[in-house]
Amino acid sequence: MAAECHAPDGGWGVDTPRPLTRREREVLDVLLCLEVPGAAELRAQAPHAQVVNGCPCGCPTVELLLDRSAARAATAARTPIFSWARAARASRSSYHVVLFVAEGWLSELEYVPLSEPVPTEFPALDELAEAVSGEVALGPVGTPSR
Repeated sequence: MAAECHAPDGGWGVDTPRPLTRREREVLDVLLCLEVPGAAELRAQAPHAQVVNGCPCGCPTVELLLDRSAARAATAARTPIFSWARAARASRSSYHVVLFVAEGWLSELEYVPLSEPVPTEFPALDELAEAVSGEVALGPVGTPSR
């Protein structure tokens, strides 16, 4: 059973757009390593992504906004692009990291906790790299890469 993530009222705070943090950028880059239809366009959008909302529960989930004049929409992108990472050796946390694409545009980087406590930032790059190269699936939903 998944740990509770979103605030009970379901509301998202609206913040002034900000650049992605280093950790958010790393997670986005790892997910965009996938060769899925529309991946080239999505990778070209990434440098223009900004965070406009964060989950009110304090988890690292963020909503993305793009300067649509600086990049093209992905015509064949599937949503969501999905990464599952199981319990990490050091933290013993379990989670999903999901990248959503809406109408060809990067739209949300979501952290779905499967255990407590729920962290305030995305997993370290080495945890995600382990998921990419290890026995954990990384690929479009329903399409395991291994």
